[in-house]
Amino acid sequence: MLEKDNIWRWLARPAEDLADKVREAEELTSQKVQLALQLASQKIREARKLSNPQERTAAGMALLMRWTMPVLGERDNYQPRRLNFIKTAQPPECSPPRLPRPVLFLHGYNAAVTEFCEMAAWLSGHEANGDGGRLGLDNLSEITENARLFRLEFTTPYQRVADNVVEISAAVEAICQATHFDMIDVVAHSKGGLDIRAYLNADNSRIASVVTIATPHRGAELADISCQFRQKLGEEKLPCDDSILHLEMLREFFVDREKPDGHPNNAFLRRLNDDWPRQCENTRFLTVGGTGVPTLMAAGLTMDGDGIVTFESATALAGARVGMVKGVLHSHLSATAAAMKQTADFLSDSQ
Repeated sequence: MLEKDNIWRWLARPAEDLADKVREAEELTSQKVQLALQLASQKIREARKLSNPQERTAAGMALLMRWTMPVLGERDNYQPRRLNFIKTAQPPECSPPRLPRPVLFLHGYNAAVTEFCEMAAWLSGHEANGDGGRLGLDNLSEITENARLFRLEFTTPYQRVADNVVEISAAVEAICQATHFDMIDVVAHSKGGLDIRAYLNADNSRIASVVTIATPHRGAELADISCQFRQKLGEEKLPCDDSILHLEMLREFFVDREKPDGHPNNAFLRRLNDDWPRQCENTRFLTVGGTGVPTLMAAGLTMDGDGIVTFESATALAGARVGMVKGVLHSHLSATAAAMKQTADFLSDSQ
């Protein structure tokens, strides 16, 4: 791990030195590494214009990750100007099990129901696991009795947790009523895991099992610097508006730690974590985290993460079962054979 005091000196090295260091650790092809690091060095020079040393360091780390992650995570699909990769489905070689209850899939921030297309396609290979397709507030009355797999599409992909809880509640009730089950299971990626935990605070009687994949249960360092990073350097925003609601949503990802004044850095996440005993009172949890990808943390960079969320944050729920996926980027974890198999084994074991 690179310590915070040394990270700026490391980032300021010439492109060749950086490329050598990354190639040593990751055994990547020199041409792609050289290109990525040259682009990173150019952006890091822009970050030096910031006056505050801590801002320069944070911006430098974020810039390095932004420009090198395509090489580190997707060697054959390198796109130097966007973290936008071609996702390759990796279903398990074994047949899927019969699921004991309906399953509701929840996507993450700035994502869509397509996050779980691969997992749903594999699980529906068992004749009992009928695919109910996309759900939204516009079609909850159309759920068929024999369907078992449902992918909820939130009204917007960057809503606050409280807004998503309202939509989850409506979907859960509609599924239970249509399928005649008293309880269902939930599989959530990233922010979707925070959404379902917040739902359980309000009603913990309808969800039997939850699988969270790459959920920042203790927050993500990258979120803390994201607003500052974009404002200072004028980076493109996703989504392309600067609404107050969007910024409020980003703050829900901030790391759960103490500020110098003693107040929590993320009051929402602190309350959510304090209420963990209620969330797991009637519900089993599997937390799946990624590892093997450079990920930002308070002390610098660690390889114990998925590029966005550290393994420690993704698996931080006391008493929950823990799963792992190695060497895959944050947005791709749910499409891996490892995540699908661990999810299916956990859900089918909860009869």
